[in-house]
Amino acid sequence: MLKQLLFLLFFSLNFIACDKSDLENECDFIPKIDQTAWGDFDFTLSDVIISDVSLDGNCLNISFGGSGCDGELWDYALLDSGALAQSDPPQRMLKFQLIDTEDCEALIQNTVSFDVKNLRLDDGGPVILRVEGFEDRFRYEY
Repeated sequence: MLKQLLFLLFFSLNFIACDKSDLENECDFIPKIDQTAWGDFDFTLSDVIISDVSLDGNCLNISFGGSGCDGELWDYALLDSGALAQSDPPQRMLKFQLIDTEDCEALIQNTVSFDVKNLRLDDGGPVILRVEGFEDRFRYEY
């Protein structure tokens, strides 16, 4: 009986201490902070047309169109150089990259999301997120 109570107590404490957001990631991908990849990628040469960007909690949602067969083989990256534009609040310049290995010309529409928690500032202050190829800016507060 004592073992059962201890097990129940242990299980209950773990359940209470565990935050649901730690267990599941509500976004599809995580941005990649890589100065070299960011500098090497030229968004203006890509075939991607960004139609909408929105910030929903910690998820930056990007809706876009690109050429392909059905989009099943696509991969995505949201690149950040790691540098901050000195403004108030600071800004991060992001580049959306579609990695398309499909050899078709159909226009496919899709939306993907990126968990931007790794783009937070150390001081806990807000940061402006700018996605190259999309005019609007997004104030990310956490």
